[in-house]
Amino acid sequence: MPIPAVALASLVMAATFSPARLATGAAPVMPAITVGWGQASVELSLAVDGSVLSVKPLGGSNPFMDLLVEATRGWTFAPARKDNVPTETHVLAAGIFRPPELMAAAPSESFAAPPASRSVPRPTRLVPPYYPPTAMGDAVVVVEVRVDDRGRSEAISVARSGGGFDGAALEAARQWVFEPATHEGVAVPAYVYLVFGFRQPVIVK
Repeated sequence: MPIPAVALASLVMAATFSPARLATGAAPVMPAITVGWGQASVELSLAVDGSVLSVKPLGGSNPFMDLLVEATRGWTFAPARKDNVPTETHVLAAGIFRPPELMAAAPSESFAAPPASRSVPRPTRLVPPYYPPTAMGDAVVVVEVRVDDRGRSEAISVARSGGGFDGAALEAARQWVFEPATHEGVAVPAYVYLVFGFRQPVIVK
């Protein structure tokens, strides 16, 4: 049975396109004075050398948005390549930040999917992390997810460690669902960076 032309084009593009990948840059700082859940997402425009040209806020609340913008503006990437030639591209960074409560339930409404462009994988299911019962303190973990040209999460790893919080961040990231990114109208693999913030629970006596 012949392969449809659209599917064949996707296979060819996926084979000749390699996505931008985080090289250097720190995780955002977890704000010390927050009492509720937080969410923030940004879309980064990258130059051919992998530097960040601009950071576009996609939605969220402060202080989380300001801290995410400030941190990602300083990130650098191994550039995307098409036919082994560096090319401009976009990268999504999406964050969910926990309140200082051990058993805090996520908001009754689902976390809003960021209105990202088709140039990046777009989350359709966002899952918050739990606070590890044996952990202490605050932490921020950045998880790298490679999303293939069909929207499947094919590789998930910690890009910026939060020590004892890494396991909870990875477990949450594995439950996210994405639509694939596109480049020049064709589905391609891409990396997404999920930022999970943890606040130490306040114990009320």
